[in-house]
Amino acid sequence: MERMSRKRFSVICLACLCLLAVVLQGTAMAARTINSGTLDTPAGALYQGAKFQVTLQVTTDGSGSANDWESTLVIFRPSVGPDATVCLNQVSDVTGSGTNTKTLQGPAPAAGTYASVLLQAYEGDTCINASPSSEFQIASDITVQATPVNPDLTTSCDKRVIILLDESGSIDATLGTTARSLVSSYLSALQNINAEVAIIEFNNYSPLGFFLGYAAPPYAPARIAIPYTQVTAANITNIFNPYLGPDANITPDTNSYDPEDYPGYPTGANTYTNWEAAFDEVAAYNSSAGVADLVLFLTDGTPTAWITDDMFITSNPFATATAVANAATASLIVEAQGSHIFAIPLNGSSSNFAAVTGPDLYDGTNFLAADYTDSAATGDIPADLGTCLSTNIPTMNEWGMIIFVTLAGLGAIYFIRRNKRTES
Repeated sequence: MERMSRKRFSVICLACLCLLAVVLQGTAMAARTINSGTLDTPAGALYQGAKFQVTLQVTTDGSGSANDWESTLVIFRPSVGPDATVCLNQVSDVTGSGTNTKTLQGPAPAAGTYASVLLQAYEGDTCINASPSSEFQIASDITVQATPVNPDLTTSCDKRVIILLDESGSIDATLGTTARSLVSSYLSALQNINAEVAIIEFNNYSPLGFFLGYAAPPYAPARIAIPYTQVTAANITNIFNPYLGPDANITPDTNSYDPEDYPGYPTGANTYTNWEAAFDEVAAYNSSAGVADLVLFLTDGTPTAWITDDMFITSNPFATATAVANAATASLIVEAQGSHIFAIPLNGSSSNFAAVTGPDLYDGTNFLAADYTDSAATGDIPADLGTCLSTNIPTMNEWGMIIFVTLAGLGAIYFIRRNKRTES
């Protein structure tokens, strides 16, 4: 009998321990509560592989590591079939109790229709531990469209060109001279045909950037150096050329293209190449100023920096694959907006372009469809620019001729009709 009592006691204790584990598990799950959340689509829609953003507010109220919030799972749930999930990891972890709001980004899942989009906040990285928050729905009836392709140019393009200019520390004196020469040739080709050009420069200085330890202002990983400006001889002389320089100092500023002025020059140790930030800036400018027909992307061919899931700048010269993959999520947005991207390697290195712009190599005759060239010395591109962009809006002289011919035609018609009436 005594043995039986002990056995029962052991069973009861084991049951209590199991119950306690369940209670503790429930407490851990309750330690992260999503209060609100939204889904943002930079291109106005979701595209497979292109970046999207979520903003969510989470309250942590546990103890110890139960206070942590280090990753967020985005669940795309179809009406039938398995979920598609995207795990967004956070460089800046939440490790204390309180309420925090974060904006996170990641690539959209496979194309398809999803009945709902939900969020779960996780204690640890990679969304794999056993204590997520409850699911929180942020959207319903969402369609993820197929991956965008780089749209071809046409001969009736609208004369809006963005020159995306690498200003990272790896752009040495030789490459800087190449960049300036190429931009000058593009401007000459676009002169006096009613073309508008904007210049966006990029490297890796960040307003968020305690990662590099530098004061942020006035630097950013990408910025509009010259807004859309009509390409005329006067504007080339007074606006574009003073920016292109080179300037006569060693201080980086917001008025000049001066990669040689940044810390770490000429080794580039302190100014990395952030393609993702560059295309993010193009996408934002497309939204605010009108979509560019053409983005001329001038770079040395190797990105070394990117933006983390929780919107911080990070860099690693040995993580090119990660930097390229992140850049592709941003360039897809630009292509979805309708801009054609054409990449030019300042140093001849083009092996990373196809993943970001598309696979079509320029062969000297296919500029309207080509995605990149493998040589900075391609002589036909300025002529191709003029061909593409000179056939849409007539120049002032052309307008004068059109008006003259129209009036002459109307006058002839009037004269013929008047003569007929007279004869009648």
